[in-house]
Amino acid sequence: MMAPAWTEAHQLGRVLVVDDEVELMSALCETLAGHGYDVVGRSSGREALEVLKEQDVDLLLSDLMMPGMDGVRLLPWRR
Repeated sequence: MMAPAWTEAHQLGRVLVVDDEVELMSALCETLAGHGYDVVGRSSGREALEVLKEQDVDLLLSDLMMPGMDGVRLLPWRR
């Protein structure tokens, strides 16, 4: 019997993709979701911070240079 898609995605992990280039962020989200990951995409560091406050993520994939809060400032954040 095949496991439901949400179970597979949960087993592979949740990824937060952050990039101010919305097209790139969307493409990365679609690709990772297509491989079975549970993916959340945001287009700014501040939006990503809100996700990090509310959800656990296994991997943060972030653009380093973004206006406002860059990817480096997101790295040390813990819930």
